[in-house]
Order: sequence, then C-alpha cells, then structure tokens
Amino acid sequence: MLYAGAAIGVSHLVQSTRAGASYGLSLLLVVLLAHAMKYPAMVFAPMYAASTGQHLLDGYRARGRWAVVAFGIVTFGTMFIIQGVVTLITASLALAGAGDLGLQGVAGSPVWLASAGVLLVAGLLLAVGGYRWLKRALNVLMLLLLVVTLAAAASQVPSLDWSRVRLLPAPGDWVVHAAFIVALAGWMPAPLDITVWNSMWTLEQRRDSGHRATRREAKLDFDLGYLLCVLTATSFMLLGTTLLFQPGVQPEATPVAFVGQVIDLYAEAIGEWARPVVGVGALAVMLSTTVTVLDGLPRSASGLLPGGLRDRRASYWSAMLLIALGAQAIIVFSVGNASFTALIDFATMLAFLSTPVLALLNHLCVTGREMPAEDRPGRTMRLFSLISVVLWAAFAAVFLCTRFAPSP
Repeated sequence: MLYAGAAIGVSHLVQSTRAGASYGLSLLLVVLLAHAMKYPAMVFAPMYAASTGQHLLDGYRARGRWAVVAFGIVTFGTMFIIQGVVTLITASLALAGAGDLGLQGVAGSPVWLASAGVLLVAGLLLAVGGYRWLKRALNVLMLLLLVVTLAAAASQVPSLDWSRVRLLPAPGDWVVHAAFIVALAGWMPAPLDITVWNSMWTLEQRRDSGHRATRREAKLDFDLGYLLCVLTATSFMLLGTTLLFQPGVQPEATPVAFVGQVIDLYAEAIGEWARPVVGVGALAVMLSTTVTVLDGLPRSASGLLPGGLRDRRASYWSAMLLIALGAQAIIVFSVGNASFTALIDFATMLAFLSTPVLALLNHLCVTGREMPAEDRPGRTMRLFSLISVVLWAAFAAVFLCTRFAPSP
C-alpha cells in the first residue's frame, strides 16, 4: 500500500485523465506497456530487500561507484521538482475540496500558501509517527476511491462514441506528441527511483512489525498494489475519454482548475453524491503521495552518503528540510508560468531516460551473488527483465534522436 500510495498520484489522477481528455484511448497501450515493462524492475525491489536484508542502494554499491553516481544524478536532478509537483496537486485538491464545502475564504487562498501548509502537515506526520495512522486510513480510502472510480468509468462505457476513439495513435502522432508520451511513460506508474524507496520501506516494515517477510510474501504484497495502479490508471483514462474528449472541451491548464475538473467528472458520471467522496479519497491518496515522497527522497539522498542510512537520522531530517524548501521555492516562483511546465517536462524526461539504467541495475542486484540462489528470479522473469531493459533503451534512443537531431 505504501508503493500504491506513492505511485497513484500525479501519473494517474492528472496524467492518465489528461491523456484521455486530449487523445482518447489512443495512449492506453502506452499506459499498459509502461506498467508491463517496468514491472520486473519494480518487483525486484521488495524481493531483493526481503531476501538479502539490504536495500537497493547497498546493491548498487556492490555493482560499483558508477551505479551510485547514476542513481545520484537521477535523485538530485529531480527531487525538488517531484516533491513540488505532488505537493502542488495535493494543495489544489485541498482548495477544490474547500470550495465544495462552501469555505470560499479557504478556497480562495493562494496555491503556494496551501502548498506550504501541505508540506508542513506532511513533515509533522512523519515527525510524530502519524503516518502510521494515515496508512491505516489509506487502506480504506484508496479502496473506496478505486471502487468509485471503477464504477464511474464503467457507467460511461455504454455512452462512449467508439467512432471517435482510436486504440492506437496515428503513425505521425508518435512523433508530434512524443514529449507527452515520454512524460506519460516516464511517470507511469512511477519513476524507477521509487524502487529504492520501496526496498527501504520493506526493511522498515520488518523492523516495525518484527516479521521477516519471505520473497514470495513480498512479491504478493507488491503485486496487489501494482494491480491497483493498473486499474486506476485505466479508469482515469476512460473517464477523461468519455467526458472530456469532446469537441469544444479542453482540459484546464492550471492545477487547481484541472483538479476541480477531474472531480466534476465523477459528479457528471454517477451523481453529485460522489463529489465529497472522491474529494476526500483523492486528497487522502495525494496526501499519502506527498508524505511518502517526502519520506522516500530523504531516505535515498541520505543513503547516498558514505556509511549508509541507518546511523544518519540527522542527514535524513536535514535532507527533508532542504527538499521541502526547494519544492516550495519552485512552487512560489514557477507555478502558473511556462517555466513550471518546462520543469515537469525535464523531470519526466530524465525519469524516462534513466529507466533503462535503473532497470538494468535492479536486474543485476537480484541476480548478484548476495541474492540467495533459491530467491533469484526464474529464467522467464530474467528474460522478461532483459527484454524490458533493451526496449526502454531503444525507446530512449529513438526519443533522443527525434528530439535533438538537427533539422534537415
């Protein structure tokens, strides 16, 4: 659920809905392929932690300094932007919810001020151990949001105008819309650096509960969360297609307005009763995303320092403060400007381009000598993993060629 709480956020609530609103179902294959091709690298994280008692950063160190440097470039190149984006969407949901409750004074607050409040709440939850309460509530609220989302999407299938829907983009659209496709795939269901966080959470859960999960238990737990990600992404895309992919209807440009538009989709699909339910559920999921990112980024940043993570609590809190301040600065100075979109594009592009590197590192970790032979992936999974690495590398090369090649 920690993984699902971190992953089901901007990529699903925003990117999947916007993909459906702008392109119909023609990018559904991109969403499903991104989930499928990232699956080996994603599931290797809890498997590695459960089997070795180490997190993936330890595994990267065993591969060599180049592996740690590669992960460090990805982490430090995107951490402020990732934290800023998820915080901004959470604040937008809070403001939209306040408007639905008639609290116009709160709803009219600047989004940067609401973002600062969200970061403060997230930091306090982690500081006092309140995130355990949020995790318990999240189990219920995420299930509720998923059920309502599936119901809303299913209710719209009969009204879908299939004459306007393509299941694949036109050949020329792959090049024209390459930037959005990369942004969609790069964060779908999440950037691959989340695998390091997930391996750390696996070890943290072991320390908290006193139960050492087996590789099979860790994989089953992960698979359930991953299935939630696939269902949610598909449902949001279907909602965007049926209700926004219409002549004369455009997705809102600002985060606050777009979030309000997403909540309107539920009210239009299954009734006004869904508005507060979805508002609370989506806010809880996004708050969970904000908290897990605010926890995961400092863990990985601290883990990059010599000596590891366990004896460096001071560096964890220092990194958290630095990340929160950097994210808030990005929100204050960039939100509403073209530069904010450019920052998101940069983060998603870096996530996309780093995917084959991190996927290969995870593959090397779970097939390395420190992994017990009986817990290593089977032959089929290893082959699937290597094919995914090759395909991600090929897609990255094609994107770089089409994006930066000089015009004839």
